[in-house]
Amino acid sequence: MHGFNNGVSALLDLCSFGDIIAVEEHWLAPHNFDKLMNVHSDFQVFCWSPMDDTLKAGFLVGRPFGGLGLLVRKNLNDCSIRCFR
Repeated sequence: MHGFNNGVSALLDLCSFGDIIAVEEHWLAPHNFDKLMNVHSDFQVFCWSPMDDTLKAGFLVGRPFGGLGLLVRKNLNDCSIRCFR
C-alpha cells in the first residue's frame, strides 16, 4: 500500500470483488488498526504491525514502516476464518 492513506481507494475497489485480500505495508501502528478494520463492513480484518516495538521504545523517528493486514469476507465459512487466528 505504501501507507494506508495512499492505498485506501484501491483497497475499497478490491473489496467489491475479492473475498480474501492481503495488504502489506499499511504503515499503521496498532492504535490505528481501526482504520483498516472499518474499511468495509463485509470483512473480518486481522492486523499485524512491526511498529509496536518501535513505538514502545520511544518516539517514531523517520518514516513509518511495515504492517500486514488480512481482510476475509465475513460470509465465508467460519472454519476458514478460525484458521487465521
